[in-house]
Amino acid sequence: MLQDFGSSSNTENGYIFVPDGSGALISFDKPKKNTSPFLSQVYGFDKSLEVKKRPELVYNSMLPVFGMKDNDDAFLAIIEDGEAFASIGANASGMLSERAEVFPVFQTLSNQNTSIGAMEGQSKFISVQEKMYQGNIRVRYAFLQKDSSNYVEMAKYYRNYLIKTEGIEKLEKKDNLPMNLELIGSINKVQSTLGIKYNGIEPLTTFSQAEDILNNLMENGVSNINIKYSGWFTGGIEQEYAGKFGVEKSLGGVNGLKALNKFAEKNNLSLFPAINYLTTPSKSSGYSRLSMAVKQLDQNTAKYYKYDSVSLIGSSYREILSPTSLKKATNKFIDAYIKTDIKSLCINDFGTEVFADYTKSNVFDRQSAINLYRSLLLNTKDKVGSVMIGGSYGFAANAADIILNAPTTSSGYQVTDKSVPFYAIVYHGYKDYSAAPLNESASINDEVLNYIEQGALPYFKIMNADGSATKNTEYNYLCSNSFSIWKDQISSIYKSMEEVLSPVRTQTISSYDILSDDVSKITYENGYYIIVNYSDKDFTYDNTTVESKGYKLVEGESK
Repeated sequence: MLQDFGSSSNTENGYIFVPDGSGALISFDKPKKNTSPFLSQVYGFDKSLEVKKRPELVYNSMLPVFGMKDNDDAFLAIIEDGEAFASIGANASGMLSERAEVFPVFQTLSNQNTSIGAMEGQSKFISVQEKMYQGNIRVRYAFLQKDSSNYVEMAKYYRNYLIKTEGIEKLEKKDNLPMNLELIGSINKVQSTLGIKYNGIEPLTTFSQAEDILNNLMENGVSNINIKYSGWFTGGIEQEYAGKFGVEKSLGGVNGLKALNKFAEKNNLSLFPAINYLTTPSKSSGYSRLSMAVKQLDQNTAKYYKYDSVSLIGSSYREILSPTSLKKATNKFIDAYIKTDIKSLCINDFGTEVFADYTKSNVFDRQSAINLYRSLLLNTKDKVGSVMIGGSYGFAANAADIILNAPTTSSGYQVTDKSVPFYAIVYHGYKDYSAAPLNESASINDEVLNYIEQGALPYFKIMNADGSATKNTEYNYLCSNSFSIWKDQISSIYKSMEEVLSPVRTQTISSYDILSDDVSKITYENGYYIIVNYSDKDFTYDNTTVESKGYKLVEGESK
């Protein structure tokens, strides 16, 4: 749509901004004749269609925005309606034409490959949705000039837009920096009794063991903890249907969960048991595939696959609740959950996926799904209290209190030139957020630098059991998440991050500057700034020396 409207013949001073992950720029002055154009779907693929082979591991467009800077002029485009059908397209100068271009693409009619017969190699045809989306498509263009013509000011404009339209509010000050801690409750594991094998539940962190972990952390100086508790619900990590409330008995049952919550409240901690609203095992008690499942275009039951790490093919799957079933399930869950007196909840799958339902008698498109998810999230907040989400798509982030797995970099497409912290500039000071768990990163030291650059809260994912508990399971990737391995590092990393990030947690980011190839400066509205040095050499700026692979908070004049 309006492909030439967002275009420029400038080949020197300017760039295209795309919302890939944290944000990315495509510079005008770098030739890209032999690279593929940029195309990224807002809020990712519709996995209610057949996606049996794992999609490429890249970030999606997390926010429904895009923009361009051309000399001293710039624009930011906000997709206000129809964003669930949108992709962001961009071409650098010299790729498809002599002009650089950025534009939205709307696919308002879905399609999928359908096989005739159940055997591999059978003939295939394309199933096409019978009726096109009938709702609105609306894109707002905001024009920025001179000192405001850059991606930082684009992010500020979008933040102000969200304040007016979504009512996002400034964070309240706290004495200490919050830390997000995920405890892994239980997993599914093949077990044996009298030589008979069966699928059982393996507890990794019981409710009483969780108290021991939290006591240890508090004794070592970590005092403000948001506790995401995974695998507490019936079925463990492979949680059963949310509409039938149940707590894993192997962890301590309902009474154990209530006791943990009282412990948390007594110590000014926040407990966020994690629930998956959107999907369920196919044979889960209380769930019926015939009347409760999302359908694909060919009217087969939609499958949400878990992909094999080697073949990349869907090895197992969950089924997706239809919109009507989803509303009933969440209402049943909340009615039961509020009886525990827990005032917070983590909705693990909100902000991670958007599913359409192609049941012929009652088609429910992705835009309607976004509206439904947001309504359910707000309803949960109203009845429960504070809500954490496991994903970071904008429609959910705007309504949540805490965001996990926020993007801190872009996908690194060949057409883009660098990642920028657009997402962080939008939400910092208004939302508490973390990226992926620090202790699951390839290099924890580099990831700490990245966290601090983005203003993200520390986040760790641990269990009480040692790694042997996950042996011979599909969760063997958790073998190094034992608290005994990480307890010293968690407290030391938290303390170092708390010292730097706590003074600016409630402050918006006012500017972001690159001081050298591996050194950045992030300035906050109170005048404080943080220098992050990724290089192997010490770096001096304005009489302040920052050690190699280090960071430093500089107290500026309060504003």
